[in-house]
This record gives sequence, structure tokens and C-alpha cells, in this order.
Amino acid sequence: MVVPFVGREAELAVLMALVRDTRRNGLPTAALVTGEPGSGKTSLLAELLGRAGPVRSFRIAGFEPMQSVPLAAAGDILRHLATSSSDGAVLDRLVFGGGAGEDRDPLRIFEVAHRSLVRLGRVLIAIDDLQWVDPRSVALVHYLLAAAADTRHALTVLAVSRPAPAAAAFRAGIEADLPTGRRALIDLGSLPLEDGRSLVRSIDKTLDDATATDLWRKAGGSPFWLEALARTRTSGDPSRLIGERLRDLSADASTLLAAISVGARPFAEEEAGTILDWLPDRVRHATGELVARGLAMESGGTTRVAHDLIREAAASGLPAAARRRLHGRLATSIEAAAGEDLQLLVEALAHRDRAGLPATDLAMRVLASPRRRLLGAEDLRRLATIADAVEPADASRLALDRAIAILAAELGEQELALERWLRVADASGDPGERQRAQTEAARAAYRLGHADVAHRHIDLARSAGGTGSPAAAAVELDALEAEVQLWLDHETSAGSATAERAMAGARQLAAEASSLADLSPADRSAYLAALIVAGDAALQEDHAEQVIQFSRAILEVVEGLDDDSRVTALIRTGFALRPLGRTVESATHYRTAWEVAKRLVLPSLTVEAGHGLARGLRELGRLAEAREIALETSRLEARIRNSPRRWGSAASIVHSIELSLGDPAAALRALRSDADAEPDPHYRLAIHQTAAAWQARYSGVRAAADVEARLAEARADAALARCPRCSAELSVVSAELLARVGRVGEARSVLREWDRAATRKYLARELWRMRAAAAIATADADRDGAVAILERYAEQLEQASHREELVWARIDMGRALAPTQRSRAIAALAAAAELADEIGATSQGRLASQALRTLGVRAWRRGTAAAGAGLASLSEREREIAALVADGRINREIAEALVLSPKTVERHVTNVLAKLGLRNRTELASLVRSDSVRDLPDE
Repeated sequence: MVVPFVGREAELAVLMALVRDTRRNGLPTAALVTGEPGSGKTSLLAELLGRAGPVRSFRIAGFEPMQSVPLAAAGDILRHLATSSSDGAVLDRLVFGGGAGEDRDPLRIFEVAHRSLVRLGRVLIAIDDLQWVDPRSVALVHYLLAAAADTRHALTVLAVSRPAPAAAAFRAGIEADLPTGRRALIDLGSLPLEDGRSLVRSIDKTLDDATATDLWRKAGGSPFWLEALARTRTSGDPSRLIGERLRDLSADASTLLAAISVGARPFAEEEAGTILDWLPDRVRHATGELVARGLAMESGGTTRVAHDLIREAAASGLPAAARRRLHGRLATSIEAAAGEDLQLLVEALAHRDRAGLPATDLAMRVLASPRRRLLGAEDLRRLATIADAVEPADASRLALDRAIAILAAELGEQELALERWLRVADASGDPGERQRAQTEAARAAYRLGHADVAHRHIDLARSAGGTGSPAAAAVELDALEAEVQLWLDHETSAGSATAERAMAGARQLAAEASSLADLSPADRSAYLAALIVAGDAALQEDHAEQVIQFSRAILEVVEGLDDDSRVTALIRTGFALRPLGRTVESATHYRTAWEVAKRLVLPSLTVEAGHGLARGLRELGRLAEAREIALETSRLEARIRNSPRRWGSAASIVHSIELSLGDPAAALRALRSDADAEPDPHYRLAIHQTAAAWQARYSGVRAAADVEARLAEARADAALARCPRCSAELSVVSAELLARVGRVGEARSVLREWDRAATRKYLARELWRMRAAAAIATADADRDGAVAILERYAEQLEQASHREELVWARIDMGRALAPTQRSRAIAALAAAAELADEIGATSQGRLASQALRTLGVRAWRRGTAAAGAGLASLSEREREIAALVADGRINREIAEALVLSPKTVERHVTNVLAKLGLRNRTELASLVRSDSVRDLPDE
């Protein structure tokens, strides 16, 4: 008999409002409903799904013994996504594939799941029994919510749970991911009296008010117990009801109920038969009895206990020995069918542990699974506990510790990795293994930022290997020591010397092989490590040509290796090409890395490639595309939380680009926040330098105090970073900025000092030098000298396609010419304004226009049509839509703001572009911004 949904109308209304809000606004929403067992959480969720209307919905259900199985609860949704999107093949391979060679980083799975989910449109995810959902599935849901907030995906997540730590953690997560108006937190109490009466009467219409009230009181308002009491037509103690129903079962039904209660998840008929060693008919007969008595439910070919309260009563009623026997049977059955399937292996491991059976061999199978990287910190600690229980003299303990250490390092659990590698070093009798263990312990310490610990274990590794250790081990240790010196000790000179020693050893390895391809895996790994750290040292020492050489060598070494290595090599080469002024080539390498990393769903490498690509596109004057890439990178960086920290944050790149897009004051404020949040002096000084350069160029002497303060902060960070390259760049840039704010004598002194120290010549340095010299000449009123330098400077910029910097060069040219050669100044400033318009540099275009007005040129307009006249030709509605386009709104957001349909907005935008003769929304935004500042007073 189906019981109608009764009560909970207020709670249901709150949840339905969230679903409607997602449908209306296209923004993610989430709710958490908590309540004691029997309070009707699952019924509320089912009712909501029935009323939610046309929406793609997925169900995630937690089961107690499966909460240690990675992605067990999310299996159904992942299986669907693996077959329903263009990224499905990638997801299928990462989650369900059997090959051991591919990186199964959970982050890759989360990101490709997000992409696949977005393609389905509006989606609702319902989570039942959250308290037993495995942590990886919960992490996936949080990632999907955070990503939906970033990408405006219409996702609703509704979770129900008992009060539990998992529920508290989920609540904290949605509070962090979503604003108050898009989340709901509901605690289910008892059903009100009238609702309780209605529920029992829906089951037994013969009950009078007094009896129904008595049942409601005895049930404590619990929907589960109300239903149970109403079905038995008794007003007795509800706590005895389940026990009475269990006592009336046949032996077979009782045995089957015990098995599926201990298993605590749905079981297929064949699976139950295997566990109990029964024929199918016997299983079917026992299942039928359980279903008829309301103790079990059948769905989709599986049988499960009808309610957790029934399951808990059945399991707790078993003698401890019987429970252990059932756990043992479950472990044996699941393990036999598991193969390399991580979910089944972990489930079997949990049952084996509860049965009190030895688990060493099964733990090793878990650690060897191709999907082992899906394990979480709790799983690792559980495996470590198994290893701790093994006798120290047992060889299996050493093997377990070694496997746990390797996996812990891969998963970023460096404290555990350090601990286990030290146990391996203490227990192993093999000098080579002791050396490797000490090396990996040093690497874990380096990743934890513990320089002293890292140095100590590097020394121990060298002594452990003795005189007969392989040459590759020495190269690897030198490379690791150089990394510690360069990035933790901030000792560039010492790090460079150690990196040079590593490279000498690496070259000897290569010389002893007929080709790079013939190097053993260990030798190739050591050779690659030496190249990487040598490139880092060359970077810090400001040896740009060497950085190029090392980057090219890395590309050769990674040929034929894994995708991660190839993308990493492309990124390094792109970085090395930039300071040489080869920005087009650099951007090409970054673009390839970006596209490959995105296609293969390598989120961390996508972030690193996005950093370089956005910066390169900005230099090339492709500002709209640069901002788009930087924003996408920033959103991904925020989602993955442990993003690579090699070259700073994507948010600061976004804000540096936005300096040019029309509101530099807001961008400068954002850069201040970026600097305050940046912990690394290398990256912080770059933010200060960017802000100081903009203020000096844009506002000149009026910004002197701010510029000097920013430069002081940058110098302090340079002293902390102790990086010769960063210090050299800051020095020559300081000379330019000091000249622009009126500190000409100091600027000349700084430039002379830089000239004495600068021994290496390449394009970026020549450009910095010319820029500083031109600023000093202009400040000295040596206009002919300034113009001569700026002409050469502009020529070099054009050859290198540095179009954004070329706008500044033309503005500076106009400023230098204005006092004496008005016509040439007008030509230079008009060229600057036109190029600024072409690349979307609204802020620089405004400066050029203001400078033209001071020369009496007030009718100049960008492009083929007068901007003011063009916008004046639009209707009021079209101007309104154009302004929202300029504000960065997409059609759906404009439609919501103006209460129009997206199709109507699309038609208006098309008409606006046609009227104004523009090609795209970027050009329209630039035109609107230009018009909005046209009549502002000079800065």
C-alpha cells in the first residue's frame, strides 16, 4: 500500500522555491535537510522530485559500509555522464577504465564531470542518507556546486541526512559556496498533530480521533513509527514493533534479512545467492516474504532493507559471531569478483576488517589498483593502520609502507608520505632502497616547505647509497637539493651551483647512452629533473638564453613520455621565450599547452598554461581574449584550491588586464587586494610593480606618493625573494617610473647602476632600458632625445607585435612632441587612440583623447563612424541593451534584467551591431565605454 505524502508543506515550499529560483535565474542552489531516523527525510525528497517538473535529476544514495569506497555513491551519475556527453569517453576511462598508465587524479574527474553536467542543462542532484555518502562523492558535489557558481550553471543540490559530522561539513561547504538567498537549511522535527492524524487515517480510515491522537503521541510525531503503529492497529510500544515483525519470519527470510542488513546496501539476487550459497529460487522465495512483510523493497533487480531503522534492528539483533561470519562471507564474495575494481576492493577490505580477518594482501591489491588515486586521506590512514598491525619483521609491512608512501606523495598527503618513507628507510636492508626512501622523505619535506628537514634527509640519502649508488641517484639528489636552495632557502647562487652539478651528472648519463630514447626510466627521470632545476636556476640568474636551451632540451626528453610531461615542457618553453621578446612564439606554445591540457582535463596544468597565455595575449594586444582566458583560468584556479603556485594567481592577471578596459581605479584596488593575499614575495613584487607602472604612466607626478610606496613594497619583496632576475627587472622599471613621477636624479642614478650591473643583452632588457631612457629624457626636457629613443622603441615593439605596449609608446611620443611639434604630436596621439580602440584598451584611448583635446583636437573619433552619433542612432531599448553588453552581461542575464526573452535580446544585439557596423560584442563594449568617458575632464 502506497502511503500519501502528508505534512511538511512548509519545508516542501522552501525546497520548491530553490528549484524555481534555479530555473528562473540559471544560478546554482542547494539545501540540506536534517532529521532523526524516521522523521520523513527520504519521503520529503521523493515528494520534491515528483513535483520538481521537467528537470534532469540524479540520485546519490549513501550506504553505511560503502562510505569508505571512493565515488561509490556517485557511481550512477558518473556512469550516466560517461555515456551522454562529448567528454564521456574521458570520464569513462578515468573512473571505470582499467588501464594503469593514466593519471586518475580526482581533480580531473571532477572537472570533466562538471563539463559533462553543464551540457545537460538544468540539473537536480538529490542526495539521500548524506551521513553515509563517501567523502569523494561529497567532494565531487561540492566541486560541481562551486563550478556551477563560477559558470552560472543551473544546478540544484538537495541533500537529506541524519545529524552527523558529515552533515555539518556539508552545511559549511554550501555556506561557503552559495549566498544566503540560494541555500536552505532545514531541521525536520515531529509531524504536527493534525498532520500525524491525517497520516494514520490515510493508512487506516477506521481510526477515530482519540486513537489517532494516541498513536501520534506514542510515535513522538515520527512518520515512520506512525505508519508502523497504524499498520499493526496497535497502540503498544513502537520500539517493539520491528522486533515482533522479525520474530515472525521464516529461517530463510531471517537469514537473508541479516545478510542484506550487514551488507547495508542493495544486493542483486545472484549476489545474495553467492554470499549465502543458495540457489536462485530460494533467494526469490525469501525475498518475497520480506517484501510482503514490509521489511524489504525490490527495485531494478535488487533488494534492500525497507528502512534504516529496520536494518539497524536486524543487524544489532545478531550475535557478534554471526555478524563476523556474515562480514567474512561478504568480504570473500566481493573480493572474488573485484579484479582491479577499486570500489569493490575497498568494500571487501571494510568487511574483512569487521570480520577480524587478515587484510594485508587485500590492502596491497587496493594500493595497486589503477584507480588508487581516487582514495582519500581517510582511506590512506585506514591502510596505514593495517600496516601498523603487521609485525615489523614481516616483509609485507615494508611493502605496505612503501606503497602507502608512494600513494600519499601522489595525493599530496606529504606528512604521511614523510612518515612512511622514514619507516621504509629504517626497515629496509637494501642500501639502494634506503637511499630512495631518504630521497623521497626529503622531497616530501621540500613540498611541505621544511627546508632544514629536506637538507637533513638529502644528506642521509647520500650516505645511505654509499660509493656504489647509481649515478642517476646522485643526479636526482643534486636536483632536489638545488630546488630546496632556490625556492625555500632563496639562495640563488648556491642553488645555481648545485643545479650545475646536477646537469653535469645528467650529461654524463646521456653520454653513456647512445640516445635519449635509450636512457633507462630512472636515468631519464634524473636527467629531466636536472634540466628542470637548471632552467629554474637560469631563470633566477637571469640567463634567458640558457632557459631557452634547457626548455628545448626538456621538450626532447619528454618526447614519447606522458601527457603531463609534454604539457609541462610546452609551458616552460613558452615562459622561456617571453623575456627574449618572442611573444608570438611563446603564446603559440602556451596555446598548445592550454588546448591539450583542457582536452585531456589536466586542471593544474590548464591553470599554469592559462597564466602564460593570458599574459602573452595581453602583450599582443588581444585584450578581450586575454581577459576571457584569464577569467576562465581564475575560475578553475579557485575551484581546485591547490592550484599551482609557480607564477602567481590568475586573479591578479585578470586585474592587470582590466587596467586597460576602462576602470583602472577599480582594477588598482583589486590588485592591492591581490598583493595583500599573495604569500610569496616573488609573485607579490610583480603585482606591486604592475600597479606602480600603471599609476606612473597614467597619472604621472600626481601619483608620485602611491608610486613610491608601491616601489618600496616591491623592493622589500625583492629582498625577501633574493632573485637576481626579479631584482634586475624591478631596478630598470624603477628608473622609468621614478622619472615619470619627477624623481629624475634618482632615476638617472638607478639606470646608471643598472647599466653597470647588466651584462646580459636580450630584447626584453633592451625594451626596458629604452623605456627608462625615454622617460628620463622626457623629464629632462630633452625632447629630441626622447623622440629618437621612442621611435626606435616603437619600431622594436611593432616587430615583436607588442601592441599594448605600442599604445603607450605612441602616447609617450605625443607627450614628448606636444610642446614643440603640435602636428607630429597629434599624429602620434591619434595613432595611439586608433590602436587603443582596435585592441580594446579603453583606458589608454581615453588618455590619448584627453591629450588630443589639450592640443585643440576635439572632433576626433575612433573608427569609421563617430561613436557618439553611432550610439545616438540607437533606440532607447537598444542603448539600454548595449550598456548591459558593455557591462559584461550575457543574453540570458540581460533578458532577466529587462524581463525579455533571450531570443528577443539576441535579436536586439544583432540589430545594434548591424546599425553600428561592428563585428562583435567586444567592439560594442569598447564603443560604449569610450562614449561614457568622452566628456570627462582631463585626468
